[in-house]
Amino acid sequence: MTRLERITKQITKTKTIIAEHQDCLRELERQKTEIENADLIKKIRGFNLTNDEIMAILNKREKDDDNYHNSQISSLTTRFNEGGILEIEN
Repeated sequence: MTRLERITKQITKTKTIIAEHQDCLRELERQKTEIENADLIKKIRGFNLTNDEIMAILNKREKDDDNYHNSQISSLTTRFNEGGILEIEN
């Protein structure tokens, strides 16, 4: 077997190993997300709120976040500096 063939074989073997590890990593990340979601649901249920109360809290939070981000964006000033680079100032 030539040196090139050995290297090519090693590359193929390495790619196979990497693909297997990526599959394993994706599965572990899926399991982690599933556990995190279950923990969140358990905590939310612990507050003994109705679905309507939970949705009201989430909607208010979303509205507050939108108002915060909009106020931050509206207070920004943009200009191009001498080098032609866009600068954003608060």
